[in-house]
Amino acid sequence: MALQVTASVDRDHCSIDDLITFKIEAEGASSFPKVDIKSILRDFSIISGPSQQTNMQWVNGSITNSRTMTWSIVPKREGLLNIPSLTVKVKRKTIKTKPIKIQVVSSNQKTKDLDLFILAEIDKDQVYLGEQVTL
Repeated sequence: MALQVTASVDRDHCSIDDLITFKIEAEGASSFPKVDIKSILRDFSIISGPSQQTNMQWVNGSITNSRTMTWSIVPKREGLLNIPSLTVKVKRKTIKTKPIKIQVVSSNQKTKDLDLFILAEIDKDQVYLGEQVTL
């Protein structure tokens, strides 16, 4: 498989205090990409990362590797912010990602009213004091 590098975020609209997951994925890579993300520090602060993930798929006798690097970032200001095109190096190849735009609003403006429903169940109907319960 040919090497493909993509940059992505988990949302393109958020409030000033929202956490954004920023990922760089290199499909067809046998090693982790090298990338300098200093250029995003103008508009975003890095909270954590990079974390690294390796994925290997074997389909019809063909193996596909992918490597993903993930950062948690927060916007520094409101407005239409930009994650610029980044230069990613994998082995001897250099690839540029596409820029990403994110609309950031103040924290008292809601981007969307999203409903959340959580159902928590335990693995036992009866428990004793000090007994382990799996949620």
